[in-house]
Amino acid sequence: MESLDFPRLVIMIRRATNLLALPDSAMKLIQAIDGGEASARDLERIIAADPGLASTLLRVSAHDGVSFLNPPTLRQVIMRLGQRSVRSVAVSLAMKELLKDPCGSKYFEPFRFARHGLVVGFLARFVYARRQMLEPFESDWSADELFSAGVLHDLGTGLLAYSAPEVFDRVYLFAKRSKTTFDEAFKEIFGSYPSVLGAEACDQWRLPPFFGTTMRSLNTPWDLEEEYTAQCCLSYAHSLAEHLGEGLGRWEVESEGAAEAVAEVGLAETEVESLKNILVQQVESYMAPSAGSRAA
Repeated sequence: MESLDFPRLVIMIRRATNLLALPDSAMKLIQAIDGGEASARDLERIIAADPGLASTLLRVSAHDGVSFLNPPTLRQVIMRLGQRSVRSVAVSLAMKELLKDPCGSKYFEPFRFARHGLVVGFLARFVYARRQMLEPFESDWSADELFSAGVLHDLGTGLLAYSAPEVFDRVYLFAKRSKTTFDEAFKEIFGSYPSVLGAEACDQWRLPPFFGTTMRSLNTPWDLEEEYTAQCCLSYAHSLAEHLGEGLGRWEVESEGAAEAVAEVGLAETEVESLKNILVQQVESYMAPSAGSRAA
């Protein structure tokens, strides 16, 4: 295998972004919202044109803790979330579809990868909302945006499996033997985190800067002073998913993540046990085949 260092991996990821076509619906949403003149009807029309995206957005909304007398329509979801959150959630869900097919890696599991992102998304949203309820803090980000960051947080890892499968497999096996996370194994070998690769991809695709920002500080929330508490929610959710056995690997990981994130937003062990059952129900309900959703 050709020896690769981190800067060369960055170049490979940048090239990979040129080969992967971004979902048309995601790009239309970004352009419409960033243009500043999109109405709820405009966004509804864009999302409804992509049945898969419409269905997943409605299914995510069904697990956000907001009660509706009947299943919500797309218009209701858009009005509740707000345009910026719609953009982030929809883009993260659409982008995840890029990495659902088999690749050249022996160990990358697309289904487990997708599940892991969803688990981190739900956890990040829960931890953020809980922290706001117990001890309110200022943030320009919403709980739904944290959900979207969680769904897409490991984009770099997924792209690595597709663009450099032999590197992914090397890191995967090292993590397995070391009983550590994929992120920490990658850091040990390459001196940086795979989430930084994801941030580079977001920059290349010109996705909303929010995604690159959260990815670059995923494992180092102290680097993001202006959104420290919110970033800790995401970092802690990422580590907690591993601790709960919902990581990319199937081995037990003992680490609870960055001490700063645990101290800032960590849950008591009793809370974690209660949350685990609810989390599993949410994720399995979301990932179960859908019989159809209302889009109007």
